[in-house]
Amino acid sequence: MEKNTAYIVCFGEVLWDVYPDGKKLGGAPFNVSAHANKLGLKAHMISRVGKDPLGEEILRAMEVQGISTNYTQVDDRIETGVVDVLLDEFGKPSYTIKAPVAWDDIQANNENKALMVQSEAFVYGSLVCRTIKSKSSLFELAKLAKLNICDLNIRQSFFDKALIVDLLEITHILKINDEEAELLMDLFEINKTDFYEKLSKQFSLDIIIQTLGAKGAEAFSKGQLYQAPGIKTNVVDTVGSGDSFLAAFIQQYLNGEHISSCLEKGCELGAYVASQKGAIPAHPSKKNVLPKS
Repeated sequence: MEKNTAYIVCFGEVLWDVYPDGKKLGGAPFNVSAHANKLGLKAHMISRVGKDPLGEEILRAMEVQGISTNYTQVDDRIETGVVDVLLDEFGKPSYTIKAPVAWDDIQANNENKALMVQSEAFVYGSLVCRTIKSKSSLFELAKLAKLNICDLNIRQSFFDKALIVDLLEITHILKINDEEAELLMDLFEINKTDFYEKLSKQFSLDIIIQTLGAKGAEAFSKGQLYQAPGIKTNVVDTVGSGDSFLAAFIQQYLNGEHISSCLEKGCELGAYVASQKGAIPAHPSKKNVLPKS
C-alpha cells in the first residue's frame, strides 16, 4: 500500500446509464470509487463487464478516471450492464435496470481477496445481490474487510427483508436515503423516534447515515445524533449526488475527522454534483471551494 494513501474497495455494478440524450458511465459503487479517487483516496473497483464494445468502452473510461481495471472482470458470455434513466421535472431519476448482465456474475478470486486484505474500507450495496453468485462473492470478500460500508441503494424489486438482514449483519457503517429509512421502519416495525437507536442496536451498526436531499444529512453513532444542513443549489440532476456524498464522508472519516465534518463535506460535494450533469462530473478545483451552507 502506498504511504499515506487509504485504499478502499468498491464492489458491484459498473454500467452505462442511458439518458434520452446519450449515455453516461455509472453504477453506484463505481460512482463512489470515481469520486473517492478525485478526493485523493485510492479506490479499486471489483466488478464485471461483457466482452463487447460497451464493456471495452467502460474499461477505457475507468482508466481515464484513474481507476485500475485489474479487478474488473471480463465475461465472454453475458453483456455489459445498461440502465435506462428518466429524469422528472425536479431532476429525480427513475431506472429500468436490465438483467442478466455481466456484473450479476462477479467472482471472488485470489487477486481480489489479496486486495481486500490491503484495503481500509469495503463499499457495497443491495443491487448487486440480485443474483446468488455476486451476492456470495460479496459476502466472501466482506469477511476480509476491516470496515464494511453498506450504501443500501434499494432499486425496484431487487431486494427482500432477508437480504437486508444479511447485509446489515455484516455492516459497520450504513448509508441510506430518506425513502430507504421509511422502508426499514416498515420492515423492522420501528417508529421514527426510535429508528436509529433500535436499528443500530439490532445489527450492531457503528454509524447510520441518512441523506435528506435538500434538507441535508444526519448520522447516528453511539447514541448521538449529528446533523448537517442542506446546501442551496440549482439542481440539474441528482444522479450520483448520494454517491459523491458517501465518497466525501468516507474520505473524511478515514482521515480521522469528526462525524460532523464528514457530514458537512458530504453535503457540500453532493450539492455540487446535483448541480451538474451526470453522476461523476469533474470536481471543483482546490482554488474554487465547494459551496458553503
